[in-house]
Amino acid sequence: MIRVFAVLERISGNGELIYRDDNFPEFEPALFWGFFSALNSFTKELYGRDEELKESEMESIKVVLFSPSGDYEEFDQETDPAFVIIADKYDNKDFLLKKLRKIYEILAPYLAFYFTPMGKVATMPVPDEIMDDVIKIIKYSQHFPPEIIKKLYLQNLLQNPNDFMKFTHVYLGDVDEGIIFAAESKKDSGGVKVADMFQLRAHTNPQNRLEARILGPLETREVFLELLKEIPFNQDLFLETHVRATASPLSKEAFIINQISPNSEFYLMARLLFDPDHRDEVSSLLKAETSRIWEALCLRDTGQSGGIL
Repeated sequence: MIRVFAVLERISGNGELIYRDDNFPEFEPALFWGFFSALNSFTKELYGRDEELKESEMESIKVVLFSPSGDYEEFDQETDPAFVIIADKYDNKDFLLKKLRKIYEILAPYLAFYFTPMGKVATMPVPDEIMDDVIKIIKYSQHFPPEIIKKLYLQNLLQNPNDFMKFTHVYLGDVDEGIIFAAESKKDSGGVKVADMFQLRAHTNPQNRLEARILGPLETREVFLELLKEIPFNQDLFLETHVRATASPLSKEAFIINQISPNSEFYLMARLLFDPDHRDEVSSLLKAETSRIWEALCLRDTGQSGGIL
């Protein structure tokens, strides 16, 4: 989710804070402008005068610069006003960009008055009703109803009876809330399979190793969070790799991400072993589960298929 939204003027390094989430720690805006300007200057020093900082990750958050200079003829790269946001580390990039472009469409006429090639000239003269629309976009998020998650019994996929596939991890992911449900096979505890509901918290020293022998549940979550962060919005993903040194017909492993419906913020994600001769059946089963989740949401009439974006 977007925690902080601001407009930055490039020449002076000053800006205007538009929004701060109530749960985000208070800070002095002047320190934020100085911090970002220092990071930006350091990036230019390292990589060349024309290079700018676009994104920087810090623990559980990231700072993102959005510069619409290609669409904004009044300003060149040096004077073009930019949006600066602080968002959760694993927020999907395409989803964030979609929000920022929508905000830019609304604010562009006011930015032309607010900034000139000589720098900031006045407090941003944005009508209250326009600013309300901006705040709605910043805050916009779909929330998966917890009572539906409990009724889906996604953990049953871990006990799928088909001999050509074996699920080891099943997740529900949200593009701006991370992993909202997990069902993981506990191989080291007598084969007991458990499911847990949780909100992701920051983890230290993530290791995104894809080797099945050493990859633990926490690391698998990190892998899927990284994939969910990078996957283009409204696109599915099927990654597969060979399992080394096995005589089992389940000779391949897959990391699969299926969007629940077009423009939905929710994804069904699974890690599993499978027989490559039955790849189509694996794909069909996951799509059927995805449809089942979507139907459960529709029956509740949550309005999760659309929105202000």
